Amino acid sequence: MAPLIKSRRRIIRQTALERAAQEIDERNALRRRAIRQIKDEIRDEVRKEVRNEIRDKVREEVRNEVRDEARSAGRLEILFELVQDGDITIAKAAKRAKMTVPQFQKATAGLALER
Repeated sequence: MAPLIKSRRRIIRQTALERAAQEIDERNALRRRAIRQIKDEIRDEVRKEVRNEIRDKVREEVRNEVRDEARSAGRLEILFELVQDGDITIAKAAKRAKMTVPQFQKATAGLALER
């Protein structure tokens, strides 16, 4: 074969290889973009789930605190009424409330005003 034909074939092969390599690079770039997009979507979804879990946990904690405070307030109110009715002494009421007498008086001062 003539050197010119060999040279031309080599150029054609090299150009075909370069085009194939470029196509592979383009496909890889598309795959990387798709993977990045999927990762971003997963990250966003996980963040959303974590936010929802935190929100639900905070709500539950607040509910429990409010319930406990309401129970405690109700218990103080009952003890206060028992003291007012003369059924128990203020010392016994304070003891049941796990308080000192002055603490019990301070905690129930608002109840006395409401009556």
